[in-house]
Amino acid sequence: AAKDDSPIDVDEKDEFYVGEFEWLATLRGKVGYAFDNVLLFATGGVALTEAKLAYEDYDDGALDVRFEDKDTMFGWVAGGGVEFALAPVSVKIEYLYADFGDLNFHLSDEIFGDAEVDTHILRGGLMFHL
Repeated sequence: AAKDDSPIDVDEKDEFYVGEFEWLATLRGKVGYAFDNVLLFATGGVALTEAKLAYEDYDDGALDVRFEDKDTMFGWVAGGGVEFALAPVSVKIEYLYADFGDLNFHLSDEIFGDAEVDTHILRGGLMFHL
């Protein structure tokens, strides 16, 4: 028998669930401890986002079916980080965790349920001081 070296069966169907944030905003307080030119801090507060969940079904590599649902959600955010003062600038690295509870979605008569909506954010910053 001949060996079949074809890498992919192009007739195969692929289904995906895609979750994303359209936007995310936070209102937070910050407390910390400073020594020399270092600030260790904790932060927390409220968060607001528009979360979107989509179902995509591909056939022969082309998008065949797409359903989506989105909702504006209220939640909480907490995190911490470290900031270094290096006159006339300071640099920081910060971690945040935001939790928005469950998104109740109804994409079609057959695709519905709840999805947990949360995110982890790691970011850095560079601040110029006048």
